[in-house]
Amino acid sequence: MFYELIREWEDQHLTAGWSVRQCQAEKIRSLISLGRDSLANCLHLARLFVLQLIQVLLIIHAVAKTCVID
Repeated sequence: MFYELIREWEDQHLTAGWSVRQCQAEKIRSLISLGRDSLANCLHLARLFVLQLIQVLLIIHAVAKTCVID
């Protein structure tokens, strides 16, 4: 369910009129209601996702610094 939310957000967050509250609130509530163990697993996945995203952005930034724009 966590990855479904991430994928939906990635696909839709730039779409005009799309809202996390309107489109994902029920799914998020459902995810939280799964229980503490499931929520803890989702928290670990979210941290992993954020760390991976930061690493990718740092690499992109480093590459951009080394590129020469004519």
